[in-house]
Amino acid sequence: MSGHQIMLRSGDRLTIGSSRQADLTITDRGCSRIHLTIDQTDGRWVAHDMGSEQGTFVDGEQVFNAPIDDYLRLTMGADGTVVKLMVHEHAPGEDVHVADTADELTARVRSRLEHDHEVTHRRWTVVAIAAAVIVLIVIGAVLVLTLGGDDDDENTEVAGTVETLASTTIVAAPEPTVSPESTVSPEPTTVVATTTTINPDLTERQLAVPADSRARLFALERTGPLTPVAFVREDYGWFLDGDDDCQGTRDEVLIAESRAPVVFETDARCTVIEGSWVDPYTGVPYTSAEDVLVQPVVALRNVHESGGWAWTPDAKRAFVNDVGHPATLTVVGDTPNLGKGQKAPDGWRPANPAYWCTYAVDWIDVKHRWGLTVTDPERAALAEMLESCRGTSLPSDARAGADNTTLDVPTSTAPPTTDLPDTAAPDTADQEPLGFGEPPSSLAGECNPNYGGCVPIASDVDCAGSNEDGPKFVSGPVVVLGRDVYDL
Repeated sequence: MSGHQIMLRSGDRLTIGSSRQADLTITDRGCSRIHLTIDQTDGRWVAHDMGSEQGTFVDGEQVFNAPIDDYLRLTMGADGTVVKLMVHEHAPGEDVHVADTADELTARVRSRLEHDHEVTHRRWTVVAIAAAVIVLIVIGAVLVLTLGGDDDDENTEVAGTVETLASTTIVAAPEPTVSPESTVSPEPTTVVATTTTINPDLTERQLAVPADSRARLFALERTGPLTPVAFVREDYGWFLDGDDDCQGTRDEVLIAESRAPVVFETDARCTVIEGSWVDPYTGVPYTSAEDVLVQPVVALRNVHESGGWAWTPDAKRAFVNDVGHPATLTVVGDTPNLGKGQKAPDGWRPANPAYWCTYAVDWIDVKHRWGLTVTDPERAALAEMLESCRGTSLPSDARAGADNTTLDVPTSTAPPTTDLPDTAAPDTADQEPLGFGEPPSSLAGECNPNYGGCVPIASDVDCAGSNEDGPKFVSGPVVVLGRDVYDL
């Protein structure tokens, strides 16, 4: 059980869902990325279901928009997660309790004071009449949420929540001020007070790095030497509105990954135009939706060549619109990411070394989730990047709520058979990983049948003297017999 006290001022919004960017993250595989919102307007609380697949239920009755009263129970997700609501009409004084913990939270409420870049929903100008004093009155309220099952002893749970909150760190809540002829925001800073129950069975190592990432990496099958079906970008389709809520995949990801409340183009709340995003590869911040892209972490050509070629058309489109896992799609700046292109981690890494650990974990998660394969150099590079996790920590919510079950992806073409030797995990973690430009010794003497002569099997091959940044294995003329998989 976890208790959370949240202070929302008039006009504030609380988001609840499985996304790591939600204000309150629910670790339930059946919860949508942004499952529902709770709005506070002039002391009234209203819950809005955001078109979730599993639906939202208030005291057992499915709702889409419902006013919230004391001691209501919101139920959502596949596991029937219950959020108990206790609404108080008046906010506390200037001091607000904020928990200070670096542990992974079983359920997380994130303070918007953590955001370096705040985007307001709207602005207006207050024009002062001569000699008049303008006073902005901010109406506050407190919402206390208790996560857990359908516990009959509510009074005990509430008392425990209050007692826990009283022992947390005290931080002053800033009050907004207005001067004559100034431009002000209708939404003052939201201050969140959080507490949580930590799983005592989690070790420090498990909190720092997902314990099974390395094991899942070496469980991935090896990419075969042939791709029987040519890659055609159009086969994978484009972003769709899968739940008919007027928000396409792009907008849903923008909402989920924004570090501040987003601004929509119209009151219909369909198209996002502003938010707060940071390109994870470069660390560059963005506030305009026009300046960012939503892209798959694993590039489509790599997906295709590592197994996507055999998928049905529907499965290919489903990958492009996979909002069910936070690792599949990400928001990046609308600028070239320093040569990432279609490269795997053995050919490109983020410019920000602090992101290598998360990038490797996300890449492995996507490959595992979609049953994709890896090349030997790709596997070695990922293993090396996982070592960067030592002594550091992933964001506490990086894996919260992520369902890492391998999908049963329908295929329309049988995969080719290969006689390549299996790749085994190294015996010790101290073994030197393969270099970026070195062909793996296990493939020594193996030739790609798409070419005449002997072009080695690798994730990237260039002709000697090329200006490209891939490995240069081939020094003589090359004859293409099948498909030019290396673009020689």
